[in-house]
Amino acid sequence: MVTPPTATGGACEQVMTLEEFIADAMPQIDRRISSRAHVREPGFDVLYVRVTQRYVEELVTPVLDIATVQVCEEQRGQGIFTRLLVRIRRTHPWLHFYVENAEPRLARYLLRLGFRQYGAEQQRSYFLASTDALRLGTDHAD
Repeated sequence: MVTPPTATGGACEQVMTLEEFIADAMPQIDRRISSRAHVREPGFDVLYVRVTQRYVEELVTPVLDIATVQVCEEQRGQGIFTRLLVRIRRTHPWLHFYVENAEPRLARYLLRLGFRQYGAEQQRSYFLASTDALRLGTDHAD
């Protein structure tokens, strides 16, 4: 597997974990500077994320924007993505989740987790506020 380069605020950086990326990005969010990166996480072939601010429900709020997610084929359906969301919710409970351009299988799963469709239907984007609980079950889409 080739690890893609990362970019934060337009500058290339060393590949980092999602936790490292969030820690690095948060000081900039107050200045309304978005950060983006391909991050390295066990069980994922690709995970491209942003920490940015979005106008949601009449508030400008910090979100973890999951732009591209691809779980390793041999680990699909085993809860890798769900565990990632749970871990981030536990370590950063104030951070909202936004998943953009979800393929149909993932979109159905996000709805079961409690995400709400956000924006136009053809955008296939989903939002979960930090105050909303993840509805965890035994079935997985990843």
